[in-house]
Amino acid sequence: MDKQALEQLLERSAETDWPTLLKAKEEAKRQMREDPSPQNVSVFEKVSRMLEARMAHGGKAQLGSTKDVLAFLSEEGRKVKKSKLYADIKSGLLRKQPDGTFSESEVLAYAESLPVMAVPKKDSEQLKELAARRQLATIHKLEEETSRIQFRAEVERGKYIPRENLELELASRGVVLGSGIRQAVEMNVLDLIHLVGGNPRKSQEFLERFEAMLDEALNEYSSVLEFEVTYSDEIADATGTRG
Repeated sequence: MDKQALEQLLERSAETDWPTLLKAKEEAKRQMREDPSPQNVSVFEKVSRMLEARMAHGGKAQLGSTKDVLAFLSEEGRKVKKSKLYADIKSGLLRKQPDGTFSESEVLAYAESLPVMAVPKKDSEQLKELAARRQLATIHKLEEETSRIQFRAEVERGKYIPRENLELELASRGVVLGSGIRQAVEMNVLDLIHLVGGNPRKSQEFLERFEAMLDEALNEYSSVLEFEVTYSDEIADATGTRG
């Protein structure tokens, strides 16, 4: 089942039965495991949220009142005042069903037009866990690089730094630079996304794309350098390199 077919299944499940929604989640999970691309992860998160929302509201795809709608939007991390909600319902921006209820799928679509109050708790915890793992990995890498530099420095102490020591120093500085940039972006990812009017649920995709771009830049920064060394007569005598 391709992504388009799965999206169509999600649309049908939003207004029909539990089995269809559960089937959609299992299919999305299978595709994500086979190919954990940002697109497949996004589809799995979408169907998971729909299933969780259905469970939270007694298995119904409708919200019974404006109070339920406000609570639902708050859980989704969206900010809206009661007066604005009433005005949007009156203007038709959010459609009320003939029986006075609200379609969950339409409320989710309406939520996209609202400002972000906070990342949903589940997504926020995932971002924190991701940042913690990356920070720990960076610390370990820094410790390894530092130990290697210290060892070589103790073996060869002198006025002129060997080429490999200089390259390690540059690589170490690249790690420190990368760590600082990564941490700054991860700590401010929500502000950055909000600044460009983006969707906070796509913060994971943003971080993955940023990681790839940063790794490419740092690899170029820490690539092997070419040096041209000119020995003076004094240095040649001292090092025994005179021809």
